Amino acid sequence: MSEQSHENPFATSAIAEALVDPAIGDMDQAEQIRREHLNRETSVRGIGSLFYVGTLVLILFVASIVWSRFPLSNDGRPVTVQLFSFGMLGLVVLFAVVQGWVGHGLRTLNGSVRLWAVALTALGLINFPIGTVISIYFIYVLVSAKGRFVMTPEYAAIRAATPHIRYKTPIWLWIVFGFLVLSLLLLPVVILGHD
Repeated sequence: MSEQSHENPFATSAIAEALVDPAIGDMDQAEQIRREHLNRETSVRGIGSLFYVGTLVLILFVASIVWSRFPLSNDGRPVTVQLFSFGMLGLVVLFAVVQGWVGHGLRTLNGSVRLWAVALTALGLINFPIGTVISIYFIYVLVSAKGRFVMTPEYAAIRAATPHIRYKTPIWLWIVFGFLVLSLLLLPVVILGHD
């Protein structure tokens, strides 16, 4: 019977511990680790940006409801219905606040929001089929070994020691982004142009 090593996968590596003080760390090794994890770091931050977009949508939703005075009007509805409307509006506001906090945590690679992000992302699994696929990918990014590592203090030390290493967005992605922005800008013209 062979002996198996029982090392803790969450234990800090000697490299990461040395990099807490960049003056004593191996810069070449830090750069290699950063380059190996740069795509995952960018993916986690991108998920955080999408959480920000979701927060903005929820804020606009709440603002439109308040603006239309839906829960505030007294149109003969029973008091319980009005209270229920206020309660639901309060839940949406709470959800927006939590989603914004998680988005900020993901953008800053704060590991304390990772489980919250997984829980909120899991809600997207019910949006079959596209939302399910996207949510599965997001959960994979967040719970994979690289996803967990880029949200640790050790990786933060590596990031601090290697600020010159940055993700370069591919040109095709800028073209797609430009096309989407142009489409969104032209959408009101097309809608208002049709009578």
